Amino acid sequence: KPFFRYQKRRFFICLFLLPNPQLFGLRVVKYIRCSHDDQVLHGDTLEAQDLILEDFIKVNRMILVDTFIDEALTARKKFNKRKEFVRLLDGVKAHAFDLINLPNLTDGSGISAIIIKIQEILEANGVQWKAVTENYDTTTTNGRLHINIRLSVAQDECDRDSDRIKDVFA
Repeated sequence: KPFFRYQKRRFFICLFLLPNPQLFGLRVVKYIRCSHDDQVLHGDTLEAQDLILEDFIKVNRMILVDTFIDEALTARKKFNKRKEFVRLLDGVKAHAFDLINLPNLTDGSGISAIIIKIQEILEANGVQWKAVTENYDTTTTNGRLHINIRLSVAQDECDRDSDRIKDVFA
C-alpha cells in the first residue's frame, strides 16, 4: 500500500490515491518545488513530494513524460528566472504533455501565484494541472470552482490591504 510511506497526513493522502479513470493514459509531468528549510522540517522534502506524485501517477495509469525540480529557490523569484519552470513552459508550448501534477498549492510553495499567471498559456496549449493532495485543478468543474474562490479571496485580501494603507496615509 503506497500511501503508508507517508508519515504526515497519511489518511488525507490516501484519499487522493484512489484511481480516477478520467486520468488514465494522460501524458503527465511532475513539478516539484521546495524553497525553504521550514518545508523540509514539516516533511515536505523534494523526495517526499516525488513519492506522492509517483504513486499518484501509478495509481492513475498515467504516462510520465518528465520531472521538473526547483530546489532551494525563493518564492519571490519570477517564473521566467526559474530554469526548470522555463523548461516546463517550453514543454507546454511544444504540446509534449497533457497535465502538470503538483503535490499541492500551499501558500508556502509560491507555486499558486505562478500557475495563475501562466494559466492563459496553459489553456492556449491544452495543458491542465492538478494539485494531487488538494481539490485544486483544472480537470474538473469542482477544481476550477476552488481555484476561483481562492483567487477571489486573494484579490479581496489585496484590496483590503490597499484600503488599510490608504487609511493610514490619510
